[in-house]
Amino acid sequence: MSHEHLLGTLASDVGHHWGARVLGLGGGDGADVSLSPTLLVADYSSLELGVQGDFCARLFGDEQLLDAYIAQARGVDMHSNHAREVFGRWLGWRVPAGLPFEGLTVDAIPVEEFKDHKFGKVLRSLIKTVWYGLAYGKFDFSTLKGADGKPIGKDTSTRMRGALLDAVPGMKSWFRWVERFVDKHHGIYSLGGRWCDLSLEMESPDEWLHKRAYRRGYNFPNQATGAEIIGDAMVRVMACAEFRALGYRVCLQVHDELVTRGPLVHVVRAGELLAGHMRAATANGTRLLVPLQVSVGHGSNYFEAK
Repeated sequence: MSHEHLLGTLASDVGHHWGARVLGLGGGDGADVSLSPTLLVADYSSLELGVQGDFCARLFGDEQLLDAYIAQARGVDMHSNHAREVFGRWLGWRVPAGLPFEGLTVDAIPVEEFKDHKFGKVLRSLIKTVWYGLAYGKFDFSTLKGADGKPIGKDTSTRMRGALLDAVPGMKSWFRWVERFVDKHHGIYSLGGRWCDLSLEMESPDEWLHKRAYRRGYNFPNQATGAEIIGDAMVRVMACAEFRALGYRVCLQVHDELVTRGPLVHVVRAGELLAGHMRAATANGTRLLVPLQVSVGHGSNYFEAK
């Protein structure tokens, strides 16, 4: 079956075949409970981290972010690790009096306790904001609020950003590489070969437009590669005859997750199929250097399924 045909028939499948089989033509007290509908949701875990790590490994031989991506599957929180490294090792910040580990540099707080520690969770939130801000080309974080509830100011912002880039040198290399590539080619590719044309900005005499092109260049490869992967996953799932035979259909794609729906009685097997197809997805034929991480849940509504 062609991809176009699958997309074209999805609505009628959900409205007729799935509804008649799962809802039992109106249900009522005599309906088979095992055929009750459930939402089955599969979500890529930290996909952007995996993609960014893939670029750094391919371009610079730097596998630090790939290692962080793999470690997250074991429950090691990347942002807690970065906060411990930046504020403890690089900036020498200490835990305030009256809190566990008081007087020690913050890297003394175990990583598994960091996000629940009263001071640690504030630092984790700061570094997480900086991390995602950098990914979108933001470099000024002076208005962020610290543990005292006041803006951290330009000096702390600059030191914090610099320490994070020192702690994760692959990102510093990434920014430099993107700027050189955009300068030369006036555009940039995703991992799957999708092209982002930045010639309008780069051929302008306006320096602000050049900087905007760089910001787009930092982020486009990650976002576009992620879109290629989730798009491929969606097509694979919709083309799976067994998944459809179990009564399941794709209802919605939300960023890096797929929301599907089908009878509760088949949810275990459907979840295995869904996760398998998502792990097999590629960026237009190019696989990431490490296995994709997928989490699956189900429930009577979206919040239960998540």
